[in-house]
Amino acid sequence: MIPPAGETFDVTCFAGINQYHTLRVEGECNPGQLSSCHIRCVDFEEQAMALAEVDSAESFSTATRSMFAQTMVYLASIHSAWRREKENHCRVAAAQAMLQCTRANLESVKVLEPDPSANIVMLVIDVVTDMRHIHLVKEAGGPSQTTKETEIKEQLLVAATDADHTDADQDELPNLAQSLARCRNKNAVGYDFLASCIAPLAEKCAALGKELHLILTGCSTINACPALLQAVPELSRKSVWVLCTSTVWPGDIAVFLWHLYGSCVQVGDLQIFRQRTRALLGEYSLPCTCCTSDSYPGAIR
Repeated sequence: MIPPAGETFDVTCFAGINQYHTLRVEGECNPGQLSSCHIRCVDFEEQAMALAEVDSAESFSTATRSMFAQTMVYLASIHSAWRREKENHCRVAAAQAMLQCTRANLESVKVLEPDPSANIVMLVIDVVTDMRHIHLVKEAGGPSQTTKETEIKEQLLVAATDADHTDADQDELPNLAQSLARCRNKNAVGYDFLASCIAPLAEKCAALGKELHLILTGCSTINACPALLQAVPELSRKSVWVLCTSTVWPGDIAVFLWHLYGSCVQVGDLQIFRQRTRALLGEYSLPCTCCTSDSYPGAIR
C-alpha cells in the first residue's frame, strides 16, 4: 500500500511496489534489489531538490508534488512490467497490492480469505503516517483533476518514446496511470479504523492455524498497537505478529524495514528478521529501533 500523492516523500513510492513484486516472484529480496530501489529513490529526490527554489523542507515538498505525473507514470510502468511476467507469478498466487490505497481498499482486507496452502499471511501497510493516523487517498475532482490528467498524458508520451512498450501497454499503462492520478488527495484514517479492518483477517488466520504478520513501515507505528489489542479478540492475538516502528523515518529508509523478510521469516519466530533488520538499518542510518509491540507482553507480539 503506497502513500498518497503530495506527501513529502511520495517520489519513493515505486520502491515499495518493486520490492513487493520481487518478494512475490523471487521469494526474497537480494542486496542488488535493495540497491536498485535506493538508487531510484535518490535519483527522484535529486530531481526534486533541483526543482526546489530554496533549500528547505517546504520547498522540497512542493517540488515532489510537481513531479506527481512523472511519478505515477513510472509507478504504473513498473507494476505493468512485473505483471506481464505471468509465468513467474505462481510462487504466491494470492498476492495483491494497492498502489494508491483508499479507505475502501483497506476495508476489503476484512473479507480476504487466507490461501489454504500458506502457513503465514503477510500484510504490509507501507504508507505515510502521523501519530494517530495512516494517510490513505481519495479521489480528487474539479479543475485540478483535468490539469493532472493532462500532465499524465504528457508524461505517457515521454514514457512511450523512452521505453520499449508492447501492444498490451497501449491500453494498460495509460488506464492504470490515469486511475492512480484520480486518487491523490490525502485521507487520514485513524488507527481504530485500521485495526477494525485487520481484526477479521486475524480471526480467520487464528481459526485456520495460520500466522498473520503485520508490517507497519510508517513513522511511530507502535501507536497502532493499542487499537489492535482492542480490536483483535484475545484468543486470536497469539497468531498475530506486529512489526512496527518506534520513531520517525526518512521516506527512503522505509524500504529497508521489510527487505529481509523473505529470507528470514520463520513460523513462530521473527527474531532473526528483527535482528538483521536492525543491523542493516545501522549501516545506513543513525541508531534506531525496529520493534514489535513488546510494551504489551502476552498480547500481540
